[in-house]
Amino acid sequence: MSRRNKSYREYIAEQMLNQSYAQELILGAIEEGDTVQCALKMAIESMGIKEFSDKSGIAVPHVTAFVRGEKAFGHQRITRCLAVFGLKFAVVREAA
Repeated sequence: MSRRNKSYREYIAEQMLNQSYAQELILGAIEEGDTVQCALKMAIESMGIKEFSDKSGIAVPHVTAFVRGEKAFGHQRITRCLAVFGLKFAVVREAA
């Protein structure tokens, strides 16, 4: 992956503070076929690990390990992560 200049990264990090923008980014990634975990990793990286950690209450080392793929988050942590972006995780029965 190519490195972006600092101003672009800062711009995206600022945009991620806007819940609507973050929601569209995450939901768009899921609709394109990414998993919830993959979409969250992208959103967390875009927001910034420290900023996300502060908002979620999940320690930086745990967030970093999740983003790097070294650690998997369970349902409770995924729910906590989604809440930062104003989203919920739900299982819904499909109509037969």
